[in-house]
Amino acid sequence: MKSKLILFLILLCVLGYFIYSYPRKIHIESEGITYKLKGNLTIKDTTYHKMNVKIGSNIRNYIDYLTDSGDMDTFGEFYSNDAFSEVTIIVYNTQNNKKKWSTKDGRLISFPAKNRLKAYNIAKKLLPSQISQIN
Repeated sequence: MKSKLILFLILLCVLGYFIYSYPRKIHIESEGITYKLKGNLTIKDTTYHKMNVKIGSNIRNYIDYLTDSGDMDTFGEFYSNDAFSEVTIIVYNTQNNKKKWSTKDGRLISFPAKNRLKAYNIAKKLLPSQISQIN
């Protein structure tokens, strides 16, 4: 009887682990601001197809998208609070065939935000080590 109870508890723990760790789709729509920390920003009409955010246990959560030629490319990094109610995306620049971002001229997308100050405050909260480099 005792061994059956232990076996049941082990199976329950294993089942709970798989249910908890199984990937889920999250759909977020929000109004946000795209901006640079320093300098002017020109936004061009660009469409990114089939964007996919890979949220893992590591610190960086990459956003990939399907290019017009059918290849996957990396758009940037995704940061959010636990409830996904505030989000900041670091948008990579391509220089010398390498993806990078810097506080000098890097672009961010933060939401929900209706102005640059609100967007900046969200980024400051979610990316304290990167944003503190410019202060």
